[in-house]
Amino acid sequence: MSRVSKIKTKSVHQICHVLYDFLNDKFNEDDIRDSLDDFMRLLDEDKQHEVLSGMKVKLEDLYYILHRHMVDRITEPKEITDTEDKLLSIDDVCSRYSITRQTVTNWSKKGLKKTEVGGRVYYRESELERFQNT
Repeated sequence: MSRVSKIKTKSVHQICHVLYDFLNDKFNEDDIRDSLDDFMRLLDEDKQHEVLSGMKVKLEDLYYILHRHMVDRITEPKEITDTEDKLLSIDDVCSRYSITRQTVTNWSKKGLKKTEVGGRVYYRESELERFQNT
């Protein structure tokens, strides 16, 4: 491995550590800027543009993943107590009744009410019982 490759590898590792610290609320904006500047100085101008474009895409991907994860965590169904209705996913309904997803869709068209939480579809246990008894 050439000296430049070793330096580039070291810079990438530094950036990873800085990003890890950032994600754990132990980041320092100057550290991030310095690590990226050190890394970018190793590259010629064309490669810098290519790296920055690639980083922009990857950061947008990372933002989307983190945002989706946080939305899912915030909107997860809360813990159900004995007095509350249990929410079942489509897969749970399929397993419980030994049916296909298409059958659940057909039931919905025939009056089975669904509940959406965080953009995901669930069915209340009481609603399934009501539908089965009609």
